Amino acid sequence: MAETMLEVTPEMTPAEMREYYLEQTRRSLAQWEANNFSIHDNPPFPLDSDAAAEVRLTPELAQRINLREQIEAFAEEAKVSTAGVRENQNVLCPWDHRYRINEYIFALIAEALSKLVVELQPERFADGHQVDLIKVRKHLSEQVGVIEAIFGRPLEEVVELMKATPVRIVGGEVRSNTPRYVDLMSRIYAANGLPVVLTEDPKCGDTSNIFMWSFLTFVLGLSGGDYFTSSHGAPQKQSDKILAPDGAQYLPPLYARIVDHLLQILEQIEAGGYTLKLAARKDPKLIHRLSYSRMATLYA
Repeated sequence: MAETMLEVTPEMTPAEMREYYLEQTRRSLAQWEANNFSIHDNPPFPLDSDAAAEVRLTPELAQRINLREQIEAFAEEAKVSTAGVRENQNVLCPWDHRYRINEYIFALIAEALSKLVVELQPERFADGHQVDLIKVRKHLSEQVGVIEAIFGRPLEEVVELMKATPVRIVGGEVRSNTPRYVDLMSRIYAANGLPVVLTEDPKCGDTSNIFMWSFLTFVLGLSGGDYFTSSHGAPQKQSDKILAPDGAQYLPPLYARIVDHLLQILEQIEAGGYTLKLAARKDPKLIHRLSYSRMATLYA
């Protein structure tokens, strides 16, 4: 293999530019680890395992990875966020805490959202509006069968599920590490008792687009969801676009409520520790039945 070019030149091919960027990332991490501690060999979440897991976040870990600084930086960005908090990630080591986007922050956002959507659930149904299932069946027609197939139950029971508990949808596009982030957040939701609609791939490798995700969130009557993309940002950037029940993205007032929960969790971590739970990959709350054909039928 040819030696990696360490200077940018007008003659570089796309493949050479990619390798240049990756080599710079490798060197940066190696230099930092030589003077501090190993990051690359210490992934915090066992995503290579299908089993359920618990991860303890200790005061010592929080100090080591500057967790308070990370959350405070997120809180500042969230004040003006209308399309997710977009920032750089380490594409080779997605738990690298030196980057604003990393597995620690996404895991804590999932934990905070698990609490927030439970709070918001009564507000969604506060008007006592009753669903007319006859009208729904007539209006949706063949789409009813698709909805029943996705949830594995009759429409009447799907409606009751939506009223009883917040249901999430999590997915993303082709950005680096998207399958890991989808897997991580969905398993935290499921461990907190929330059903999660996902694409068919159990390793979360299927892709979609934000327009479809917004539509599905609304048409399926979900509590909201997450979609990983940084839209038109640079390739190394990543973002979790957090969706409300109507399919729109969260605006600053709701982000402020996420931040409130993040800070409460942070206080518990700093005071003595906090345990994050991940559901097993085959947990029944992880609903991997969203095929491309079903998406197409719902959208048609």
